[in-house]
Amino acid sequence: NYVGMFGYTSAATIANANVTGSVNGFDFVGGIVGKTNALSTVSTSSFTGSVTGNSNVGGIVGWNDPSTLDRIFFEGTVTGVINVGGITGWNDGSAIHGARFSGTVTGDDKAGGLAGENSGASDISNVIVSGNVTGATNTGGVLGTNTATGAVTASYWDTDLGGTTATGSGAGAGTTGLTSTQMTQESSFVELDFANTWRIYE
Repeated sequence: NYVGMFGYTSAATIANANVTGSVNGFDFVGGIVGKTNALSTVSTSSFTGSVTGNSNVGGIVGWNDPSTLDRIFFEGTVTGVINVGGITGWNDGSAIHGARFSGTVTGDDKAGGLAGENSGASDISNVIVSGNVTGATNTGGVLGTNTATGAVTASYWDTDLGGTTATGSGAGAGTTGLTSTQMTQESSFVELDFANTWRIYE
């Protein structure tokens, strides 16, 4: 349990961590952090490769609780059973501001291109998800399940790859589904900041 470049963080700041490889564990498994806690921050960081576990499995963080992920990128495969997400397995009362996922998410219950489960006062904005997401129950292109009281805004996913449902269960407001062709066009992302944060080469 608690497997990643950092297994567990408390009030930590991680920046410019760009990691390539494979991470394997059981619970709380992430490419960079197994579990964040106490207002930790992971920013301007990426992971390329594979992350495999059982529960709370994410490309960047296994369980984000309660912390902030800012301008992060994952490319590869994430595989688990429950609470499996391209960026984080469980986003619990936490913020995700600027995230990009490209790859494959495979789970059984609560599987999502961004997060398997989103709960509490979580705040999600400026997200692009382009990948295959498969699961048996509570499976969505962006979120597996969403019970959060916080807002989801400016979040986009590829419907050709991730399916036509933004969330497997719960609210899907603030998400926009695009075709693979639209995902290559800057004009499709009307809410994203292309002057300072994002760039698409058409």
